[in-house]
Amino acid sequence: MNLPAFIPLLLGDFNQPQPNGIPLWVFVMILFAMIFFVIAAISYNYGKIWVQAYASRANVTLLSLIGMSFRRVNKQIIVTGKIMAMQSGIGQESETGVTTRRLEAHSLAGGDVLKVIRSIIAAIAPASIGF
Repeated sequence: MNLPAFIPLLLGDFNQPQPNGIPLWVFVMILFAMIFFVIAAISYNYGKIWVQAYASRANVTLLSLIGMSFRRVNKQIIVTGKIMAMQSGIGQESETGVTTRRLEAHSLAGGDVLKVIRSIIAAIAPASIGF
């Protein structure tokens, strides 16, 4: 039975020097440290706002928050607008409701996201109470 080339490395002695003279466990520790620092940086930058969106059921993903940073969109305004929309009931439907992408597009076009959300809420509120 022939084993793949990486299996002896996994089953072998971690203290035995590799061809470049450094033990395998050093490489493993460096890899784990890099993964830890990436996760810590993401948590530091996006953790608070993602938890806020998740707790209010605003349906904003961590990847969309990272994308907002690359597109230079103010993520706090988008998440606040999405939370307002979800709490008022206009952000529930996927086709006609307020989505994160629509809010981002409006912000990138130079619009005031929070004013628009407030206006939509004000326009729909009389219809929902029977006037």
